[in-house]
Amino acid sequence: MFNESFWVLASFAVFIGLVFRSLKAIILRILDERALKIIHDLNEAAKIKGEALVMLETIQKEHANIKQDAKDIIDKATAESQSILEEAKKQAERITKKRLELAIERIAQQEEQIIRDIKAEAVDSALVIVQQKLIDELDKNIKLDLIDYSIKSLKKFVH
Repeated sequence: MFNESFWVLASFAVFIGLVFRSLKAIILRILDERALKIIHDLNEAAKIKGEALVMLETIQKEHANIKQDAKDIIDKATAESQSILEEAKKQAERITKKRLELAIERIAQQEEQIIRDIKAEAVDSALVIVQQKLIDELDKNIKLDLIDYSIKSLKKFVH
């Protein structure tokens, strides 16, 4: 009933069963280790992702703060430059007004000087004319006395 072929087949089946059982345990252990490693890697990746998100949020907050600081600095600089510009305009207006007043004052002084010069020239011309007429009409001694007296009195009067 049981011939050789049967016993070869039975031995072969037992051998395959033993090999399969041994291999099964080894394969399951390798797969379990691989699964644990994958789970560990996934947990590590999730942890790194969480840290990256925290860092991203921190960086975004810092960026927003820096952006606001830059805006504040620009606003402050703009206000300050506007203030400086307004002060410069006021100072320029004051200087211009002061120079205009000085120019008007100088012009008035020059006008007064010109009028004095014209008056002095007119008086001198009149004296010369009067002196010439007196010389022509009066006696030489009387003429000289009168001329000297007139010149002295006019000079006192004019100056």
